[in-house]
Amino acid sequence: MQTFLLLVQEQFQAQANQQENFNLRTLSEESEGNSDQDNLILSGILILFLHIGLSLFEISFVQKKNWTNVLMKNFIDLNMSVLGFWLFGYGLAFGKGNWFCGTEYFAGDKIDDYAFWFYNFAFASAGATVFSGAWIGRVEFWFYVFFSFVNCGLIFPIVQHWEYSDDGWFSRYNTNVSVGVHDTAGAASIHLLSSVIALVGTKILGPRAGKFQEKTSTSDGNYPVYHEHRSALYLILGFLFLFIGWIPFNSGSYSSSYYYQQNSIVAHSTLLFATAGTIAGVIISFYHYKEWIYHPEFIVHSSLSGLVASSASSSFVMQGWEALVIGFIAPFPVYWVSNLLKRHKIDDPVGMISIHGVASLWGLIANGFFANSNSIHDKKGLFFGGGFAILGMNTFFCLLVIFYGLICSFLFIWCVNKFLPITVPYDVQIAGLDASEHNYNIEGFLENEKDSIIENESWNSTNSIDDLELQNSVENIELQNSNNVLIRTKSN
Repeated sequence: MQTFLLLVQEQFQAQANQQENFNLRTLSEESEGNSDQDNLILSGILILFLHIGLSLFEISFVQKKNWTNVLMKNFIDLNMSVLGFWLFGYGLAFGKGNWFCGTEYFAGDKIDDYAFWFYNFAFASAGATVFSGAWIGRVEFWFYVFFSFVNCGLIFPIVQHWEYSDDGWFSRYNTNVSVGVHDTAGAASIHLLSSVIALVGTKILGPRAGKFQEKTSTSDGNYPVYHEHRSALYLILGFLFLFIGWIPFNSGSYSSSYYYQQNSIVAHSTLLFATAGTIAGVIISFYHYKEWIYHPEFIVHSSLSGLVASSASSSFVMQGWEALVIGFIAPFPVYWVSNLLKRHKIDDPVGMISIHGVASLWGLIANGFFANSNSIHDKKGLFFGGGFAILGMNTFFCLLVIFYGLICSFLFIWCVNKFLPITVPYDVQIAGLDASEHNYNIEGFLENEKDSIIENESWNSTNSIDDLELQNSVENIELQNSNNVLIRTKSN
C-alpha cells in the first residue's frame, strides 16, 4: 500500500513538473513574441526620425521664404502616408495574393500583426521625402499631398510585394524562387523607385524661377537670378537625425530574436558605410576645389550616399572591409551624376535624385560582387565563388524598377499636369510659397523679400533695389487690408 501511494505521488509530481515546464515554455514564447513586437515598434519610431532629419536637410538648401512650405509638406505627407498605407498599401505589399500584389488586409481588415504593420508604414513613409526634396520651391501643395497618398498607397507597395512578400516573384522569401533580389532594406522599392519618380516630376515641373538664368533682366520677361541659400547648421543637424533613423531602418527588418546576430551585423555595417562615404566626401571636396577645403555639402552628401548604399548591402557583407569598399565608392558616381544633371538643367535642389538613385543602384549591383552567405541566406556573390546569379538578378530587378517607376510616374504626373498645372506660377515662386500656399508670416513678407533676390551688377544703378523687388515679386500679389490674406492672381 505504501509503495502504491509512493507511485501515485511520483506520478502527480511528474505531471506537476510537466505542467510547470509547459507554462514556463509558454511564458517564454509569449515574452519572446512580445519582445519582437516591441523591437519592431521601437524601430518604427526611430525610423520616423528620418522625417525630422529630411525636413532639416531640405530647408538647409532653400530660401527662407519656402521653409514653412517644406516643413508642411513633410508633415502632411506623413499623415497621407498613414491613410494610403492603411487603405491599400499594406494589403498590396504583404497580403496573400499572387506574384504581382497582395489581395487582402485592405483598410485594416484582418491584420494580425499591428507591430509589423507599424514598422512597414514607417518604412514606406520615407519614400515621399525623396521627391519632396527634388520638387522644392515650385510644386503645387495640393498635388504633392495627393501624390504622397498615391505613392504610399499604390505605387510603392507593388515593388515591396515583389521583393519582400512570401509570394512575390523576385522575393528571397518565396520558396519557389531560386535566387531572389538581395536588398537589405528597400534600396530598390524606396530609394531607387522614389528617385525615378523624382526625376520624372522634376522634368515635368521644370526648374525653379531664374535657376539657370545667366543674367537678370526685367525688360525681356525673365525673372531675377535665383539666389542660392545654404545653412550648414540645418544640413548637419538634419544628417545627424538621418543617421539615428538609418540604423533601425536597415536593422529593423531583422529585429526578431531569431535574427539577433544578423541585426547586430547590419547595425555595425551601416556605421562603416557612412564612415567610408564621409572619407570619400573629403576627397571629393578636395577634387572640386583643388585644395583642402572641407565643404560640408560634399562631405555630408557623400556620407548620406554611403548610408543609401548600406540599405542595399548591409545584411550581405560579413566583413568590415566590404562595407568600407562599397560605402567609399558610392559618393563618386553620385558626384558625377549630380554635375551631369546640372549641365542638362535638371533642377534637383537637395541632390535627392543623384544620392538616392545612384547610391542605391550601386549598392544593389555591389551585392552581386560582395554578398557572402550567413544565417539569413546561403547565396554568394561573384567575388566569393557564387557566380553571376545575384548580380544578374539584382541588375534585372533594378532595370525593372526603373521602368516601372518611369511608366507609373509619367502617366500619373503628366496626366494630372495636362488638366491641372502642378507647377507654381513663376511670380508666386519669386514671392515665396510660404506666403501664397500658407499665408504665413505675411506681415514681414515685403520687408524681407530683399533677402531672397540677389543684386546683379548689370542693373542700372539709378534703379532702386526696393522698386525692382516690388516690380518682380509683388506684381500679381495683393494684400487685403482687412485681414492681410494673400490673393494669387492668374496671369495671362
